[in-house]
Amino acid sequence: GRQAESKRQPAVVTQIVQHLLRRHFKDMAPECSVVAGPVGFVSNLKEEDRRLWISFEAFRAHLCQLSSLPLTIKDVHPVDPAFSYTAISSIIAPATADGVSRSLHKVVVEFESSGRWPENPEAARKVAGAMLLQMKEELQSDLGIDADITETFLDVHYPEFTFRVQIFHEMELVQVAHRVTNFQAQPGAAPPDPHGLDRLRSLWWRPRVRAALHAQVLQQPALAGAVRLFQRWLASHMLAGYDEFAEHLVAAVFLQPSPFEIPTSPQVGFCRACWFLDTYDWEHEPFIADFD
Repeated sequence: GRQAESKRQPAVVTQIVQHLLRRHFKDMAPECSVVAGPVGFVSNLKEEDRRLWISFEAFRAHLCQLSSLPLTIKDVHPVDPAFSYTAISSIIAPATADGVSRSLHKVVVEFESSGRWPENPEAARKVAGAMLLQMKEELQSDLGIDADITETFLDVHYPEFTFRVQIFHEMELVQVAHRVTNFQAQPGAAPPDPHGLDRLRSLWWRPRVRAALHAQVLQQPALAGAVRLFQRWLASHMLAGYDEFAEHLVAAVFLQPSPFEIPTSPQVGFCRACWFLDTYDWEHEPFIADFD
């Protein structure tokens, strides 16, 4: 179906608004431009995000061919919503010397397991910082790719995108991971370290959710548009910032669509998500989006 209206084929809502403008505001009507739809027109897979994936694959190949690193890169995980076509806006990367404006996208590098990592979490972070520095030097000297570095991340600049690299090391986060997955924890026990919990969420949980969402969107492209519609709807109700909740809730109506069929358009997916939000027993049942 059509994903964007045009002057020759305006949406029904647009035709109604234009008629009302011509009828009641004759002087204003010729200067007005109206874009509308059932709940807003939205494409499934955006062209910019397709280009992002092409650039990311080139970036991943460049990282994996680095020869000066003491450990082998196991994988490079995308983190940003743009990688699953569910982002509604772009974050602009910090200005660079060439003056080019680029969008910023977070990724996580995971190395093969090795006993050479220190057990102390702070020492492991220092080693990760040294690895980022080594990446920067080889990318610039051998491949001519510009990059900027801080103690915690490396920004690698491509013509259209900047990739912000962080390093995941499982031993750094094993204790906090055990705490949050221990369902036998005693009431009143001390909560996990907030900083460690945030790093676990950023470096382990979000990359895996993004991979699952990306795989699902490739099978059911309407999921991406439905997520963006639901996020816009939440923002219109002063509930912006719950993007991950929106992704999981909308994914649930595609993964477990019963009693309906799987939605085939963003608008239907959005309406099903609203129905699910209204009818689910939030007070007595935990909500679980099962991507498996």
